[in-house]
Amino acid sequence: MTVLVAEQGGTQQPPDEFVRFLEQNPAYYTIMKSNLCILVVQSLAEKAKSLMMLKAEFPRMEQEDIFELAESLVAVGVVSFFDAGSNRFYYTNEKGKFFLAIYRQAKEKFVGPETGA
Repeated sequence: MTVLVAEQGGTQQPPDEFVRFLEQNPAYYTIMKSNLCILVVQSLAEKAKSLMMLKAEFPRMEQEDIFELAESLVAVGVVSFFDAGSNRFYYTNEKGKFFLAIYRQAKEKFVGPETGA
């Protein structure tokens, strides 16, 4: 079984660490409940993307909805951005990557490992 090292030190089981993280960061609970939010955060963890790149990856979403979602993820603190010319690129920051890691481990503990298609 995988055991995470907590940011504050010590070790916790993945579900306990995840619950503790959500208690300390309640805004992340909303992200956890939304499969779309998780998918976007995971996508932005792979590489930084502009709104156009996100639109191509999530074609059923309207551009304005993608913008609002990206800005909401920035406000929560899971995603950051940088401007390059006239484009804004979003990416999953370190806190977001930590969230994804403990989310995956807790999910694996409760649901089982993900299987690739």
